[in-house]
Amino acid sequence: MSTTVPHPHGQAQRRQTNDHHAKRKRPFDLNRQRRRDIARLVVHRHGRLAKAALCIPYAAAAAWHCPSDSERRLLMAQWCYWTCALPSIECNIDTILQDNPPRRMSADTLARHLHVSDAERTLLRVYTIGAYDVPKAARIKRRKEKRRLAAQARRRAKGTRSREQVHAEALAKAEQWKAKGVSRRTWYRQRQIVAQSRGHA
Repeated sequence: MSTTVPHPHGQAQRRQTNDHHAKRKRPFDLNRQRRRDIARLVVHRHGRLAKAALCIPYAAAAAWHCPSDSERRLLMAQWCYWTCALPSIECNIDTILQDNPPRRMSADTLARHLHVSDAERTLLRVYTIGAYDVPKAARIKRRKEKRRLAAQARRRAKGTRSREQVHAEALAKAEQWKAKGVSRRTWYRQRQIVAQSRGHA
């Protein structure tokens, strides 16, 4: 009777795969994603959070999106790590959290606080933050138009005719008697005669 020896790394690989799927299935957390987007904004603009003067608007915005629970300080420390903040800034975490309690904020209000333009928002893909120069309604309209054009391009790639082409072909087919210079009644009568002659042939 043969026995199968398990691969030494088999369980570890399966565990890593299960952990990967578990991370992918994690529900979307707006506060976490906004903290990441704010950190991305800091790194793009300044390289790192190195000065206390620079820290004020960004750290306040990050603190607003740290939920009020026992892990609030840990979340803020994680944000400081994302922004490559100096240890001197991390020492002020308690003060920052105390001065900036959690609050709900719209994407455009946060954009005005951080002065995020639509061009910068698109470049960095920080979509949990709005834009101070393009209102939400205009962004929604633009997104819908972009999706419509993308769907139209997919239909064209599949060979689907456009609405204008279908309408033009239907109109040309419906008015073929005009091209022959006869009335509609005469044209249909001639077609009927041709059809009958083909049936008897």
